[in-house]
Amino acid sequence: MTNRAATSARLAAAAALLISFGGAARARALEISPTLIQLSPEETNAVLRVRNEGAGEVRFQVQVTRWSESPQGEMQLAPTQDVIVFPRLLALRPGEERNLRVGAGVAFGPVEKSYRVFLEELPAAERPGGPAQVRVLSRIGIPVFLARSDAAPKLSIEDLQVSGGRAEFTLRNRGTAHDRPVEIRLSLVDAAGKEVFQRSFNPWYLLAGGERRYEEAIPEAVCARVRELKVEARGPRETQTASRAAPDGTCAR
Repeated sequence: MTNRAATSARLAAAAALLISFGGAARARALEISPTLIQLSPEETNAVLRVRNEGAGEVRFQVQVTRWSESPQGEMQLAPTQDVIVFPRLLALRPGEERNLRVGAGVAFGPVEKSYRVFLEELPAAERPGGPAQVRVLSRIGIPVFLARSDAAPKLSIEDLQVSGGRAEFTLRNRGTAHDRPVEIRLSLVDAAGKEVFQRSFNPWYLLAGGERRYEEAIPEAVCARVRELKVEARGPRETQTASRAAPDGTCAR
């Protein structure tokens, strides 16, 4: 990935974090609801409500992208016409509310398709003779999924290893729909079964067919005591666990 592409991916990921876990998102006094759109053959379109809660007018343009993730968690985006949004430009006065229509423009297949609809704030019109101002513009990403009703996630914890002072594992989604784990926890135990090290990772979307690689450096003093590696991925539907023995000296080798 080039530096420019990597930077774009990081910016997109940061923009996605503006989305709260509730029913509405807020950024610069802008309220958006819902924060996730799920389309299906039975419901091929939805309404995205946008309201300006600020004191000044705001203008936005809408961009639609295909969305995938690298094993390292980098958001990978590409322009697409698979999802139709109207209107693509909007201006909101203080207190004004508008609805965006979001619809599927592609057939539904056996595997869920994932997209992001971005609302990108446009610079305010300059006033002649006014003072120059520097303003950080908002970019808000809304996940959009296209899936049949029988699509379902299937998480799997694989490739566990602890060596060279590092613990590693891969969380894969071998299902046909996305999942979003609630908690991902790494635990190392000694010969007596006592936990000597633990780390919780920030969960994020795991798209259909996707994977995420996790690794963690283990302190040298702890490494000498490690005899087993355990991983737990707790999701909204089920919890997956996996473990692997780490014979004496394996961690440090």
